[in-house]
Amino acid sequence: MASVKLKRLSSQVRYIVANFFTAGQLRDKRLKGVTITSVEVSADLSIAKIHFIQHERHKFVEKGLASVKGKLKVAVANHMKIRKIPELQFYYDESVEYGANIEKILMDLREQSD
Repeated sequence: MASVKLKRLSSQVRYIVANFFTAGQLRDKRLKGVTITSVEVSADLSIAKIHFIQHERHKFVEKGLASVKGKLKVAVANHMKIRKIPELQFYYDESVEYGANIEKILMDLREQSD
């Protein structure tokens, strides 16, 4: 179970990174429409796993995120008062697509039973 401190740090990193996208500080067109869904900071504060969704071309977006990783880490470092700034790792969040697929299957089953 994650400690209160880790949850707070994860929340802060999520806020900073998401704000970076919404404030228009990133000019990379590959990152248009990216939404940060969650952040998990490891117990030793070495890694922050950032989960994102983008409804189209997520492989293309991953390259854009890799190119701005340094700027995002500097933003996190400037806004947080911790000694060790975690390495930012980005992962495509497949849970939204998974949920949509389950919903589609359930709708198909309902139609077949009618």
